[in-house]
Amino acid sequence: MFSSTRPSELRHHTRYPIKNDIFLVVQGCIPGTPISVTDLSKGGVGLSVRDGINDLTDKYVLVDLISDSNQVILRSLATRVVFGSMTDGNGGDGVDSAGRYGLQFVHLSPLQKRQLGMITKKYARS
Repeated sequence: MFSSTRPSELRHHTRYPIKNDIFLVVQGCIPGTPISVTDLSKGGVGLSVRDGINDLTDKYVLVDLISDSNQVILRSLATRVVFGSMTDGNGGDGVDSAGRYGLQFVHLSPLQKRQLGMITKKYARS
């Protein structure tokens, strides 16, 4: 079920807007369409989507982060979909008219945490 209102800010960490194109692919989705990443942090990832992700809110999914040139940046990250909101369809063509999903990283290894830190430094806007 999609939430019609945004939840109050529950994060205790900084989100970093992405300057370069990074995409996320949900493993097991056919055909594995890349979804645009809007922000990244040590705790999770924000996504901008045009279509609902099969109502995955509160579900656990494995995801891959990939670059705009289809190179795998980080593979098989365990996440939980903590927020999902689609627009009512009256918006324009911009990011504001797209829906938004929030995924929380779960059960990351120390290596994955370090890699996420490096990826955030490389791809985030300063």
